[in-house]
Amino acid sequence: MIFTFFSGVRDNRGAAFEVDIPNVIEILSESAEAARCPSQKLDAIMLSTTSYPDGLTRAKANAVGAEAIAMDVDEGWTIDEAEAAVLLLETPYIIHSTTKCTQAAHRFRIILFLNRMVSASEYEMVWLALTHRFGVPMDVTTRDISRLSVMPAAWAGAHNDFRSEREGQLIDVDAVLQTCPAPVPRELPDVWRSPSTSRRFFDPLAVHRAELRRLNNGGDHPANLTDLDTSPIVPPRALEEALSGNPGGRTFRLLCSVAMSARSQGYDVDEHDLIMIAREFSYRIGRRTSESELRHDASNALNWAAQQV
Repeated sequence: MIFTFFSGVRDNRGAAFEVDIPNVIEILSESAEAARCPSQKLDAIMLSTTSYPDGLTRAKANAVGAEAIAMDVDEGWTIDEAEAAVLLLETPYIIHSTTKCTQAAHRFRIILFLNRMVSASEYEMVWLALTHRFGVPMDVTTRDISRLSVMPAAWAGAHNDFRSEREGQLIDVDAVLQTCPAPVPRELPDVWRSPSTSRRFFDPLAVHRAELRRLNNGGDHPANLTDLDTSPIVPPRALEEALSGNPGGRTFRLLCSVAMSARSQGYDVDEHDLIMIAREFSYRIGRRTSESELRHDASNALNWAAQQV
């Protein structure tokens, strides 16, 4: 299988290596022993389970496929509970703590290995199916096949843990999708909760509002509208200029372009859509941005676009 390693969050090309499961476990277990400061995590080595064609940058649209899947747990499970659930699958796995893991609140990553390569769309469906099967909240951003994962480390001030199993049957992709069909959400919150963990997700008014917006947007799924690489409302040139431009206002300028593009094409977007785009953009450029900043830029961009018409 192919794993791609990146020198930091700003590295868009990375280096691909053909590895087997014991290799991956050895590489990550050695990394987990290295002492690191959480403030430096954006400059740490990054891991992707995805392979890309030679010469193309890391992007969902460029992904060839993946033979492993990463899922982040920020609440609802301890590492012991997660390992017990994964052991029932009798499959190889890696579970390791992330930078904000504490004794009181475990935050960690689960990596599972698949029996065949999956495409970007299949990756998301497998992610949703496994989330539904496990029945705990997962970080919804990890459903993206192009998402980077920070390599495990002995993070200063954190509760650090690393567990793995080399033996077992690989996750049968088709069986998972057949026996545990994933519900396709109308809107994806920051943390995707399976139906068993959040009744509020199925609030009828929220569903009707989301359905109305979906119809107004020509049937486009909200997640597609806010995907930096494939969204019809993110102008490629504006994104390229924002990624390569000088710091200072580039998030706001990108959101203005997105808001104008949406209005000119008749898409019904709101502040939440722009916040999702801004959050992913901030991650891409390695910038830590507060929710209040994202909300401020999104609101101002929508107001600016409204005044241009």
